[in-house]
Amino acid sequence: MSYLKFIDEVVNVLKKKVDEQLEIKYTTVCKNNGVNREGITIRKQNEIVSPNIYLDNYYDRYCEGEGLDEITDEILIFYEKAKLDCSFTKDDICDYSVIKDKIFFRLVNYEKNKEQLEDLPHIRYLDFAITFHYLLTQQKGSIQSYCINKRLQNNWEVQIDELYQVALHNTPKLFPASIQSMDQLLYDLLGRDLMEESLEASKAMDLLGITKSNKVPMYVMTNTKGVNGATTLIYPKLLKSLASKVETSLYLLPSSIHEWIVIPYDKEFEPTTLKNMVLEVNQTQVPEEEILSDEVYLYEKGTGIIERCFV
Repeated sequence: MSYLKFIDEVVNVLKKKVDEQLEIKYTTVCKNNGVNREGITIRKQNEIVSPNIYLDNYYDRYCEGEGLDEITDEILIFYEKAKLDCSFTKDDICDYSVIKDKIFFRLVNYEKNKEQLEDLPHIRYLDFAITFHYLLTQQKGSIQSYCINKRLQNNWEVQIDELYQVALHNTPKLFPASIQSMDQLLYDLLGRDLMEESLEASKAMDLLGITKSNKVPMYVMTNTKGVNGATTLIYPKLLKSLASKVETSLYLLPSSIHEWIVIPYDKEFEPTTLKNMVLEVNQTQVPEEEILSDEVYLYEKGTGIIERCFV
């Protein structure tokens, strides 16, 4: 069975399992970097937003022999956990004063999102774009949000500068920054003993330039949710604080839209080598929709300016 046929079958089975108040539709969502994903939405007739449920993982399980009945039961369980409070209405989202405190920003690649950005209020920053969103719900490791488009901005009669200042105030509060040393992060994930023995961890350390004989101080900069943590690049004074701590400028490597790898500046580091590392990771480890950039950046400790390293 093809993937699209599988989606049709899932929709048909789900419709038999739910009451008529729930509307189930096939949907194609344009994700970050122009990546399209097919799935479904399940919503009550009076709801204006609902979670997108992507079916690629379910399709893999179906191809491995799992039945549609079991799969659709699990989809309904997921929906019950992910659905929003129906008290959120169209009037709410049209009222700027109601949602102002939950407006936040994200950082995306400008060129990879150029078409989508035509309909979104955004600010150019380096080779990125800062976009604006309304936080609906957040759970451990995931959030639900509503992307603010130009039509909504016009209805609010709010200028882009105000959106930015509101988001600049809210985002660090909603998603506090987190900076950990690479060593500590890997040890926390794997355990010290396993870290030293794990083949995969050794490959990761080699790729990042960490060896037992040559410990390169590296940091992972993200937020405490681990979601869209690359936005911490814009947090006021965050890089200034880290640069003061390590007493030097900082190389910034975009690991994904979720985090940065930060390396204290060393004249022996070649930006070309660092860029090749970023390229390799993006091509082999990072899903297309999570790529932030193939470039390397430098935060100048003395000036506080971030510049792209042209190599």
